Parts: sequence; structure tokens; C-alpha cells
Amino acid sequence: MGRTANPLPMVLPIWENDWSVFPDVVRVSMEDGHVLNYRLEVKQPKPVLKDKLDQFTQTCVGYRAKRRRRA
Repeated sequence: MGRTANPLPMVLPIWENDWSVFPDVVRVSMEDGHVLNYRLEVKQPKPVLKDKLDQFTQTCVGYRAKRRRRA
């Protein structure tokens, strides 16, 4: 196995957004002098409008307005 570096007990929390409850990044210093950043993984919501927009695109493609005859 390879060499391991243990983290030092002091970590630096970093908030990148005002609305964040938890820190977005945690910076950890290691015994060997390296500094690592751990970023919070944010799960993106499932697309809500994708199916509706696909239906809209299929319906509107190729549509041409009919010219009205002048009386």
C-alpha cells in the first residue's frame, strides 16, 4: 500500500453563497503539507419542463401562418 497523510484537526469552512446553510467548500491541511479542498455535492433536480418543451417543439415545427384574404 502507499503512504498515507493524516489530516490536521483544524479545517477551514468556506461559504461561497449567502443562501448556503452548510459550507460549500471545506479546506483541510494534511500532515505532509498538502492542502485539499472538499466541495459539497449538490444534487440537481430532475428536469420538469423537458417533456413539455419537446412536445411544444414538435407541434410548432413547420407551422406557417395562413394569409388572410382582403375583402
